[in-house]
Amino acid sequence: MKKALLLFSVATLLVSGAISSPAAVKADLSQPTQGINITESWKFITAPPSLMSSVGTGVDAIMTLCTTLTDDACSKGNAINALNHLPPCISPITVNCISSVYALDAAGTKTEGTFVKYATPDYKYNYPASETNNLPQGKSQGGIWKIPGIMHSGGTDLYYASTYLNGWLEKSMGAKVTNEKFFFNSMESAINPIKEIMGDFQQAIPLDSSNPSRDGSKSGGVGASINLPAAEKNSCVMIGGGICYSAQEFPKEYRFGMKVVLGNSMKGWFHGRIFQPVIDVQSNGDGQIVSFEALPVQVPTLYERVNTSELSTEFKSYLGGNRIFSEGSGYFMPGNAGQDAIEMAGFWLPLVKDKASTSRTYWNVRTLEGEQDSDISRCSNGDGKLAGIVTTNSLVYSAGPPKYNKAEGSLDYKVLSPHLTAAGDVAVGSYDLVLRSDVARCIYGFSKAPIQAVVSIVSPDGENKVATTLIREKNGWITLSANGFTFSSPTIRVVLSQEAEATPAASPTPLIKKTTISCVKGKATRKVTALKPKCPAGFKKK
Repeated sequence: MKKALLLFSVATLLVSGAISSPAAVKADLSQPTQGINITESWKFITAPPSLMSSVGTGVDAIMTLCTTLTDDACSKGNAINALNHLPPCISPITVNCISSVYALDAAGTKTEGTFVKYATPDYKYNYPASETNNLPQGKSQGGIWKIPGIMHSGGTDLYYASTYLNGWLEKSMGAKVTNEKFFFNSMESAINPIKEIMGDFQQAIPLDSSNPSRDGSKSGGVGASINLPAAEKNSCVMIGGGICYSAQEFPKEYRFGMKVVLGNSMKGWFHGRIFQPVIDVQSNGDGQIVSFEALPVQVPTLYERVNTSELSTEFKSYLGGNRIFSEGSGYFMPGNAGQDAIEMAGFWLPLVKDKASTSRTYWNVRTLEGEQDSDISRCSNGDGKLAGIVTTNSLVYSAGPPKYNKAEGSLDYKVLSPHLTAAGDVAVGSYDLVLRSDVARCIYGFSKAPIQAVVSIVSPDGENKVATTLIREKNGWITLSANGFTFSSPTIRVVLSQEAEATPAASPTPLIKKTTISCVKGKATRKVTALKPKCPAGFKKK
């Protein structure tokens, strides 16, 4: 198993019929069938709270479970990994906690939720919080909240809510922890309407290097054992203590929100499965108070098997050689974001007739990983602040924030999704970009004058697809929203512009003047906006 010092990963293991998160393996084309599994929100159900000491780095690092920061197991390592789901902010816990879960109706009336109980029972690797070390409490895999009167399809007003954190503390080998601090750089928050189903449902149990690995690596089978087939069969968002918290549909026309108090600042970018989000970030000493509020959104899934003989020659070539793929229980699991996910989904969609397997409504938001365009990185990483959120209901999408296309003067974002829903209807896409105003001004070299924007949905053949767009700037954030477009693989293009600030001596003059031209290719029409617009290859100016 491979892992770097500051990135905790888990392997696929067979433990008493239970399985865990995906492992990195080579494709086996000798098998009669191949499977694909592109779904959402794996981390909540497969990542129980744990403290693990690390001895060494890289592929040979040995991970050992601890019960406290200062026990012998944690003391012997040169670093400690912490996985946890934030508890509610209930005295004495005031930091690294969830302070609010709520709903807003169409009129803006807010209904605050109340914490009911922890979702999973105590077990021996729970650990206490340490504010000195910026360590949240390690207890349970999220909680159950009641939002009074906000009834969902399951006939109750109960919701599962969690914010998952993954981070590290570095220290001297063999020394006990004193005042060193954990830094958390991976975060995911979710709200799910749930219905309780009773049965033989036991929570995930963490596994360290003492568990044998599937590939014989020295670091062992680090991860968590869990009966995922039972969870999937019952659509469980969490299991534990003999209860499956089965996912239900959100009530219509309600926005949902969560506020978390963090002990360190989350910087960079977030992405999520939400629609028309509003965010608020306030400084809190060394940390932050972060609020996310948005509508839930329906997302397609791919969970299919096909005969290996049906794979195209090009697909078999892609899978062959020494390439490594994420796999779990015999299914490729490329995730939802990044080039690997886009490439894998691109090969699979023709095999499943460009149709989703199922779809579910989600509300979640998480840190965004992936390569960044140099201009965006320069403008958003230096101050340690949250730069923005990118959200879409596409099956897969770009891993990082939008790319800055200097030739077009635009921010471009790639998505790929089935053209049809599981019911056979044409899928309707949504996309939101919430960008810090000062980041946008830095990227484009803008002044403080108001910013205008044009959002377009460009298909692979160059045609602009019809979409409803919303653009606004408020409280230091620019919000751009597009919805109503169709898939399969459009590029979402955002062009920002502005006029110069007015002065008493002169009328406003354009700071950056761009021209729009119409280009045609057969029946396809494309509008190009740029400083010096040119028609794409194969198109002629109208």
